[in-house]
Amino acid sequence: MKAFQALVYLLLFFFISCSQQLATNKSDNPLSIDRIAKGLPPELIQQYVLAYVDTTKQSVYTLNSGIKTSQQEIKDLYRYNQYNLLWTTLTAPNTDAKNLLNGLSESFEHGLNPDHYLTDSLLDEFEATYAYNQEINILDLIQLDVKLSSAYLAFTSDLHHGQINPLLLGEEWQLSKKHTELAPYLAGKSFKEGVKMISPKSQKYLALQKKLKSYIALENEGGWPNIPDSMRVALDESNPAIHLLRDRLYYSGDYSKGLGTTSRGLTFDKDLKNALITFQDRHGLKPDGVLTPETINALNIPIEHRIDQIKINMERLKWLPEQENESTIVANIPDFTLTLYRKSKEVKSFKIIVGKESSRTPILKSKVEYIRFSPSWFVPNISFNRHILPKVKKDPNYLDKLG
Repeated sequence: MKAFQALVYLLLFFFISCSQQLATNKSDNPLSIDRIAKGLPPELIQQYVLAYVDTTKQSVYTLNSGIKTSQQEIKDLYRYNQYNLLWTTLTAPNTDAKNLLNGLSESFEHGLNPDHYLTDSLLDEFEATYAYNQEINILDLIQLDVKLSSAYLAFTSDLHHGQINPLLLGEEWQLSKKHTELAPYLAGKSFKEGVKMISPKSQKYLALQKKLKSYIALENEGGWPNIPDSMRVALDESNPAIHLLRDRLYYSGDYSKGLGTTSRGLTFDKDLKNALITFQDRHGLKPDGVLTPETINALNIPIEHRIDQIKINMERLKWLPEQENESTIVANIPDFTLTLYRKSKEVKSFKIIVGKESSRTPILKSKVEYIRFSPSWFVPNISFNRHILPKVKKDPNYLDKLG
């Protein structure tokens, strides 16, 4: 028994002292010849994992890819999981590993780039580590496992915090980051459980995610059609290019009655006009159902640009704190609205005034300490003299009409 313990400690000491060299030059690695994974006791594997994450250079398991995972985060993740292998076994990758690779491949649905997490490289390493009719080497197994963990922590951090720190954007964003360390929250949870726990859950984020997925699919099919700049049409008029407008509004979800493939598709009917009004209203244009040059310009913005806009707004939503299960007031600055939520459900919405370009309202989270209803307010002299007084002079009853 003592002889066996001595052998274990000797091997462990050798592994600790040489692991950095072994990770980069396996041809000189005695473990790649002798240390076959099959039959190793779990306790010894845990010791190997501990030795590896404590001594190996971070660049080895991030592949110098720019992944933001720190070595301390890797150590913490394995420490909270008792230094067990998280994604691999001595015979095959586990279910979590397969779910992780699928999740990384589909990270574009969250506005992220699968290439950032080296998904293809990880797949290649899986094939090499678990090659058919080949003994599995414990060092290869641990290296693969830690690389998967590095990609996992990078992905979950980008999903939870966003890829950009809002504090670096200046005074307009005054938001503190959410949970700084994810390892304690992810420990002991499966990939699906961890991702579900830290993913944004707001209805706005879920709506953008759904729209992003459909727009990416449409982009892969060639995008939406362009509307001729000179096109003008009135209600119930026919135009050979009307089917392009019908298709364009159908693809963006503003028109629900199908593509313009029939003779009906050549007429600017009431349904199509209402769809155009919906589009105009969504894009801050005058919602009159008239095909103006401004409306045509908005319709002809490439789908790639709209996809980028969706990704940017999904990133911004990741910066925001999750709404608690209590009363919350949210000021939507671009939309000039203030909305009251109770238990994450919208109760009422109001129009508000926000800052000007020269004095922007910052993005912040704060606790409401008091509310003053119907405060006294007087029109500033400059606004009164410039905007209101001329109307009073023209119509003495102007102020009475406004109450």
